[in-house]
Amino acid sequence: MSCLSPLRYHFLTWLRLANLQPSISFESDQLLLRDGLVSGEFSWITCSGAWLQGLQKRMGSKLGTCIVAIFSNRTSTGPFECENMGIWFSIQLDSA
Repeated sequence: MSCLSPLRYHFLTWLRLANLQPSISFESDQLLLRDGLVSGEFSWITCSGAWLQGLQKRMGSKLGTCIVAIFSNRTSTGPFECENMGIWFSIQLDSA
């Protein structure tokens, strides 16, 4: 392991392994990512909380969201540490 915290290391490992899955793709263009969710090209995306209002306006009841926050445990030698890795998932809900 490197100088990364264990939580960040595991998250980056998950991303590396996810990249090998044919049903998971990574998009660097944020506009294409949001448009892909709205059009149904993507079933879900990770996104910034700042995107939620615009996605809600465009998708209405078809938008589902959840937040995943990653916290580290309190150590006996230090205070409770919170990893700054809150991740929003926006989900295209099936209207059927």
